[in-house]
Amino acid sequence: MGGLERRVEAEGQAPRVLVALAEPGFRRAVLELLTEDGVPVVGGVTTGSGAVTAAMAPDPERPDVVVVGGRLGGHLPVWDVIRQIRDAVPEVGAVALLDDAEGPAAARCRRAGAAVVLDRAGNPAALLSAVRLATAGRPLATRSLDEARR
Repeated sequence: MGGLERRVEAEGQAPRVLVALAEPGFRRAVLELLTEDGVPVVGGVTTGSGAVTAAMAPDPERPDVVVVGGRLGGHLPVWDVIRQIRDAVPEVGAVALLDDAEGPAAARCRRAGAAVVLDRAGNPAALLSAVRLATAGRPLATRSLDEARR
């Protein structure tokens, strides 16, 4: 069991989440979904560098999981953002939301350290399960958000 999983279980809390999505409407929808389910959201950013900086924040501002997707401002590909976060703060999990969870970008995200890669066109409610899986450090690759709920 990793340090992150022990912290979340010991404190009996939902994982703290940072949302790194460039598209305002999609970012807002993901933020609302998480907060309505009681998941503590530590912030929302629109750039890759903002995601890396926020992931490196000291506790209690540091997220347990970063939900990242799309081409973030600053033109960093999602997999580069994930790699930078995982290199700097290995205990922070990553969930990638992509247009194609089985394509080349998904494979790059997995190699960069994403615990979960989801198709953003699926059922957004499945993201809640994906965040919990990323906290536990268990890899999951699905074709859609719906599959993460199984």
